[in-house]
Amino acid sequence: MKKKTLPLLILSSALLLGACNITKESSSSSSSTSSSESTSLSSSSSEEVLEAHKLTVSCLSTSDLIKASLKGEVTSFKKGEKAIITVTKGDYVENFRKEGDFDSFDHIFIHVGNKVYKPTWKTEIKNCESVDVEIEMPDEDTEVLVIYSAQQAVSESGYSISLDSTSVQGVKLLGVKENEKYTSIDAYVYGGLGFKASSVKYKMGEGEWKALSELNYDEAIFDMGNGLYKITIRPEYKALTANVIVKVEGEYKAVHSISYQGIDEDFINVNASSMPLKA
Repeated sequence: MKKKTLPLLILSSALLLGACNITKESSSSSSSTSSSESTSLSSSSSEEVLEAHKLTVSCLSTSDLIKASLKGEVTSFKKGEKAIITVTKGDYVENFRKEGDFDSFDHIFIHVGNKVYKPTWKTEIKNCESVDVEIEMPDEDTEVLVIYSAQQAVSESGYSISLDSTSVQGVKLLGVKENEKYTSIDAYVYGGLGFKASSVKYKMGEGEWKALSELNYDEAIFDMGNGLYKITIRPEYKALTANVIVKVEGEYKAVHSISYQGIDEDFINVNASSMPLKA
């Protein structure tokens, strides 16, 4: 029997990934089990039945910035299985590119449960219209949240941002990553449909809590609708000097569906209109 040419098969799979590149999380493991032990482990693992969970993708940025979708026709995955999220540039954005200190991928954040994925360049030509990012399915139905932080300032000499433990349960920080550092903050607070923030504060290092306001530009908060708030932290338009903690207060309110009856199509173009379906 001929031995399988594994290197060639691996190369072929890599070529089929397509798009600008595909970002993958790597893992490694070692094993010293004997043949009989391996057979026993294989037998026991094959008896485990994993439930498939639903995976959906929501792009919270407007479509003129970026668009995001699940690649392929499969929409349910088992825990640990891989899925691919395709992120495409919007109409008002130039191609994703890396030039000098600027990197479009610094601004793309893909939130999957408690994990944050970002694209990375795998090709010599760093210019493309779309990018594929491979994610790992959690052990529950999951909504992937994709967002573009246009002014995010990633820097090795910067500081981290985190959410205070007393913040409203279920609220997330989007457009930032735990192990990244920033010289200023251009991020989002997200509670989902029905969430209304009453106060968003931050403190830098051992400093005092300061409230973000719609009246400021260097310490600002803007309600983007549907439980999404854009926050900017650039105290006195200067770089951060310490790690930042954000505290969010607010509440969830009931959400009701809206239906429309008796619309006079002689006066309203329904297909070209945007009407709220929930409130």
